[in-house]
Amino acid sequence: ARRINVLMRSCSVLVANQQHTPEVVGINQSEPASDSGSVGGPCWSHRGLALLATSAAPLLQVGAGQTPHAYASLSGSLCRWYPQRTFQALLEALASAPCIEREVRGALFLAIAESMRAFAWQCRFELYLSIISKCRLDSVVGAVVTLFKDDWWSRVRSQADGGEGALAEERGRLSKVLKATLAGDIQIVDGMDTLAAILNVTRLVALAGPPAGPFLREGLRKGSRGIDLESLLEGISKQIDIELQLVDQDLGEMMGPASVIGRAMEEALDKTEGSVDLKRMKRDRISMVAHLVARVRELLAGAAGSEAAGV
Repeated sequence: ARRINVLMRSCSVLVANQQHTPEVVGINQSEPASDSGSVGGPCWSHRGLALLATSAAPLLQVGAGQTPHAYASLSGSLCRWYPQRTFQALLEALASAPCIEREVRGALFLAIAESMRAFAWQCRFELYLSIISKCRLDSVVGAVVTLFKDDWWSRVRSQADGGEGALAEERGRLSKVLKATLAGDIQIVDGMDTLAAILNVTRLVALAGPPAGPFLREGLRKGSRGIDLESLLEGISKQIDIELQLVDQDLGEMMGPASVIGRAMEEALDKTEGSVDLKRMKRDRISMVAHLVARVRELLAGAAGSEAAGV
């Protein structure tokens, strides 16, 4: 546990520094990194992610098997490396660090995910919720919501036969995540990954059959002890309408004489083939979320109707 404390703190310190590394000896290297101070060279965050993948994560898995009590809490003498802050910093570094191939980035994400899964479910949920609530990178939040969905749904399925008492705590966790992702001021375009991930969670709940499905949905209705999911989704729908109107207004203005001349000049200066129409792409992305929201609301309404009819 002491060695894990040192390694995870080291990872946190390294990824917090976004500068390029001046002659730093890398993992499994006997010589200093050449030309590492140049643009595009290794960053300190690269070193932190490499340290996690090659040393900290494997040791964390071994430690969880040997001393599981050390991972039943996010603090204490056996866990002094502030897991919430450390894992958020690692995920943010992974999302923003340059010059990492897609396959490598995926492998590093799996290493971080498995490291978080070394903790007991109660602690792991607090880790997920902390990152979802505090992180401002949409791609990171969306990925963590998906991790929550996989772990939480597995937990729900394993406890479904235990009755409402066994599922009550999981319903409460679902309400917290829904509130953290769907409540407040939301920009659709800037929160695409998060919205897509949480709408997949709600779709899963809407389609769930008895005994878990009806009990979970009961806590998501107006007047329940949980949250009013329909109200939250209605708010998202209104925001979608507003952003679509703004995009359509921009597209309409592009048809004016001044805009036509401006676009002609841009096209003359732009030598790149296959240029992307960002405004239309933005509209397509917003429309995709609109379809997801409409589908989830339709499924929830259908489930409520069936339950009311006693089907």
